[in-house]
Amino acid sequence: MFKSIITEYGRVLQDRGKSGQERPWRKHKQESRELAGLYYALAGVGEKKVNMFGEEVEGLVDPEMLNKAERVASCGSWLEFGVCPEGHERRLKSAMFCQVRLCPMCAWRRSLMIFHQLNEVLHEAVKREKMRFIFLTLTVRNVSGEELPEAITHLFQSWQRLMQRKVVRDVTVGWFRALEVTRNPKRKDYHPHFHILLGVKPSYFGSGYIKQSEWVLLWQDALRVDYTPVVDVRTVKPKREGQTVEAAVAEAGKYAVKPGDYLLEDSDEAAEAVRIFDQALRSRRLVAYGGLFREIRRDLKMEDPETADLIKVDEDAIPEDCQCTVCRSGLMSEVYKWHIGMRDYVLVEEGEG
Repeated sequence: MFKSIITEYGRVLQDRGKSGQERPWRKHKQESRELAGLYYALAGVGEKKVNMFGEEVEGLVDPEMLNKAERVASCGSWLEFGVCPEGHERRLKSAMFCQVRLCPMCAWRRSLMIFHQLNEVLHEAVKREKMRFIFLTLTVRNVSGEELPEAITHLFQSWQRLMQRKVVRDVTVGWFRALEVTRNPKRKDYHPHFHILLGVKPSYFGSGYIKQSEWVLLWQDALRVDYTPVVDVRTVKPKREGQTVEAAVAEAGKYAVKPGDYLLEDSDEAAEAVRIFDQALRSRRLVAYGGLFREIRRDLKMEDPETADLIKVDEDAIPEDCQCTVCRSGLMSEVYKWHIGMRDYVLVEEGEG
């Protein structure tokens, strides 16, 4: 059951998932507005410059950054829900998401979709073939912001070389790979790395076993570097019996970039971080599947999280019959809009679904 909170501005959004945990709409909308301000700054909006005659003029506006600023600013400005009249559940029915790579609102929705899809893929995979899961973290040395695009390209190329090694191919059934990039706030450099979930044959834990020290040498060779890279490898172990897939999904889900790496106190430093991340991650495929996992995604005709509308992202998507899954009542419609002064979502319209 969900409860209503009434303020002087009206009823505010209270949206909880099946677990009872509050969904972070407000938090991500506030972060997106902050990011929009940084994109506006990068676009040059409001800047004053001096021309060759010493006259003060408006600065040139970068149209690409301005476009992103406006899209992020409007992202999630209104949300329409299908709501059970008995208060059993609330499900997102429609909304507008900007699809800008760094947008915290879209990153959150995209991560939910990735979690949900990966969960489906792995459950199907263990039905088709016996396997166990190991989790790999593959790293490189930190790089400067200007070196980051090239470092990410090198990382992708090195991954391809690693998966071509016979010793790896012979034990791998399928894989899921996610790119993450973090920023060191003291040194102000960047750390691109991979989180990888490998579905491996049972023989991996016998004749095909690859020790941690061997993974390091394999990754060093694939990277073609003269230093020893940090590689973490561990077997995915469920907390409770029968939850191997759930444990694997929990290990694998990561944001490509966390808002805390670019929403910084210093506005100039924050804008520079956004510029670097935006350029480095442009047109990159941040998550990928291989082997049996890719085959299953194709069989299930799954949407690409990079281009999906980000409304139906998980099991809480609105049912096709528009009825409450608990009491079978028809879902009512509620529309919430972002209230700038209150910094929260306020109900503006309700009625029949």
